[in-house]
Amino acid sequence: MGRINERDTTDEVLRETRRIKEALAQSMDFDLDRILEDARDNQKRSGRTILNPPVRKDA
Repeated sequence: MGRINERDTTDEVLRETRRIKEALAQSMDFDLDRILEDARDNQKRSGRTILNPPVRKDA
């Protein structure tokens, strides 16, 4: 994951979203498996109904 060039982004919401994404990734050593596991755990704890996309059979 590359560093974000803030000069290329003028939208404040995008800058903040990217800053949060970068901080989260850095806190988990940019390990995608850890990031996804954390997201799944947060979803389970949320108590909300979570819909999973269908699995393609030809994949």
